[in-house]
Amino acid sequence: MEFGAPALASSWPRRYIPPPDDEGDFAVKTDAPALLRRHAFFAPLDDAALAQIAARLQRRACKAGDMIFQRGDPGDAMYIVESGAVRLARDSASGREFTVRLAGPGDVFGEIAVIDGAGRTTDAGAVTATVLHSLSRRDFQAAFRASNLMQDAVLATLCQRLRATTDQLETIALLPLEARVAQLFLLLANSDEDDARKRAAFELSIDQRELAALVGATRPRVNRVLVQWDQDGAVKRAGRRYDCDLAALRGIVAGGEGV
Repeated sequence: MEFGAPALASSWPRRYIPPPDDEGDFAVKTDAPALLRRHAFFAPLDDAALAQIAARLQRRACKAGDMIFQRGDPGDAMYIVESGAVRLARDSASGREFTVRLAGPGDVFGEIAVIDGAGRTTDAGAVTATVLHSLSRRDFQAAFRASNLMQDAVLATLCQRLRATTDQLETIALLPLEARVAQLFLLLANSDEDDARKRAAFELSIDQRELAALVGATRPRVNRVLVQWDQDGAVKRAGRRYDCDLAALRGIVAGGEGV
């Protein structure tokens, strides 16, 4: 499990979206093998093995606020994010909710329950409009048992997750707040260093308090950052819609990392 932000009260939407049936919600795209290869679990597999797994994927679309699964649900499938963002969160004993991690394009989530057969450890809900591919536990286990390379890759990836915990602790402890918010917005805008777009927009289903929880800060501090960005033109807000100057956000992240 990866490190999350401090616990905060939440009004996280609870509209549950059931798993797709055997036919899926709509057809799997032909680049599904390429999507699989982006993740370390599947990267060592040859084209034929990837094609077999891709044929078993079910593709589904979620709206911002849709719940994909809840803590304690059976681990009957794992998910790969094609586009959008998924928030993994859980409630504390006092009923307050905290964010465990945010999964973006190319990320896998729900794999822990698929691997160990136990219930879900978190809730999972779409933060923005999101497209997912699901792989059943049965199909994952069949691929896992058939490939020593995949077994090694899964073990290495889980170890990397533990190492990533330290990195996330460092990010929250050392990076300035502006850089943390900019990193999050670049993820939500589906933007990486190779993105040639000048601007990108996304809509959030969470309020500013929950947004602050994602970056380990308070709502007033995050609001001050957003107000300043709105004045500077880095991020323009209109309700729940955020229109981002991607170069400006990448510059903020680079400046924060140089502090």
